[in-house]
Amino acid sequence: MDITVIGAGILGSLTAFRLAKAGNEVTLIDSSEDLSTGATGNSFAWLNAFTKTPDHYHGLNFMSMQYWSLVGNEFGFDNIGLNFGGKLQWEIDTIKADQLNHRIKKLQSLGYRARNIDPKEIESIEPGINIGNPITAVISEIEGSVEPNLVVRECISRIRDLGGRIILGEPVCDFRTYGSGDGRRVTHIDTLKQSIKTDLLIVAAGYGATSLAGKLGVNIPQSDSPGFLVKTNPMPRILENLSIIYAPATQVGKGGVHFKQLIDGTGVIGEEYSESLDSDNSEAHAYNLVERAMSHLPKLEYVDSVKTSMVYRPMPIDGLPVIGFTKEISNAYFVITHSGVTLAPLISEYAAIEITTGSSVDAFEAYRPDRFL
Repeated sequence: MDITVIGAGILGSLTAFRLAKAGNEVTLIDSSEDLSTGATGNSFAWLNAFTKTPDHYHGLNFMSMQYWSLVGNEFGFDNIGLNFGGKLQWEIDTIKADQLNHRIKKLQSLGYRARNIDPKEIESIEPGINIGNPITAVISEIEGSVEPNLVVRECISRIRDLGGRIILGEPVCDFRTYGSGDGRRVTHIDTLKQSIKTDLLIVAAGYGATSLAGKLGVNIPQSDSPGFLVKTNPMPRILENLSIIYAPATQVGKGGVHFKQLIDGTGVIGEEYSESLDSDNSEAHAYNLVERAMSHLPKLEYVDSVKTSMVYRPMPIDGLPVIGFTKEISNAYFVITHSGVTLAPLISEYAAIEITTGSSVDAFEAYRPDRFL
């Protein structure tokens, strides 16, 4: 079967790889020449189910975290920067501390490995962190991090080895369809440079999937969700054991910060979700973020340069994934979700099952595109 996947982020690339590995003729298209500039390349890439609700969505993320170990075994943990060192989070505000403790109780009831931790144990794990006098602190030992750009690179290399085509820097302009009603199908995908014949279309284009869906008469509404990220120059190791820290606010009117390091020593700093919505990607904002992180991590004194990114992340209007075939186009399959880095291994695996066997995976039933009809 000739399958065309639009979107070479982590979700599209892993799905394309799974389908190529299953023996399909796969073409992977992306509008960008440089895949590091999209949502995948600018994701904080925290592997977790910590804040995910409702319970079925938490479960989907929790299961996909375990699938990441399978990807690590397949691609090599070090080759993709995959580690499960855990995440430390603490709070100094009474209300936020109560909320965090309540969430921990809920997670424990779901079998999720997260627990309270005292300052003495924190110091034994990460002696270089300044946590001050927290009201509460939590460690989630099963959480981790990955470098999505390295995963995409590995997928693309393997797709090529399997005979697949990679087309970068060619935006999709339109689709040609045949038939009507429930039998309407995509026959060709038209880019600026060529027309690609296909038996089946997969749209994994993140935030851009909404406009592509519209060209097919499919309604997939999304919210605007800008994400701001700072990357520093490579530095000596800051965290000795943990993958990630989530630290509370230390400046009035500012949110908390989170920090991790890539395998080359590059520091990655993000901010609380509500603050990132202001779309300020200035250098001043970046250095303020570094300053706030440095109050918890004194070794960030090694920062001498920063790079900022602001991208629009995929965010279906109800916050839940969009996965599956549509009634409007019988051979169009959509995979769009927030938390795409955490979910990519499971969604790509299950999507490949649905596409190649015709079966419906029960775990996807809450996420079908037809809920927006």
